[in-house]
Amino acid sequence: MDQHVIEQLALFAQNDMYQRDLLVAAIAVCLGLNLFYAALTNNQWMFELGSVSALNDTIGRTKTRFVIAFVGTSMIAVGGHLVGNADKSFENGMRSKARTAPTATKSPQDAVARNLTRNSR
Repeated sequence: MDQHVIEQLALFAQNDMYQRDLLVAAIAVCLGLNLFYAALTNNQWMFELGSVSALNDTIGRTKTRFVIAFVGTSMIAVGGHLVGNADKSFENGMRSKARTAPTATKSPQDAVARNLTRNSR
């Protein structure tokens, strides 16, 4: 493969990873905000969910609300952390691409192919 094609594929993969990190971060923040809001406003639909209902029966409604608010806040923090690291990893990937010099060594297969093309002329 041509070196330029390999570099373009690596850049595409880096951009794709960056977009996936942002998508996962956005989902984590949205779910965290939803959980935090549901715990804050004491929404009934949240307490009808299976695991929350079991937790509610075990430790009570007020403690369950605190647990759900904590989980929501943790999800928001994870999403924020992912956004911060996604940006840094994208920038580091771009910097490492700019710093790498093309390699001067060729594989044995390239040397054989080069010799064959010279001999066929």
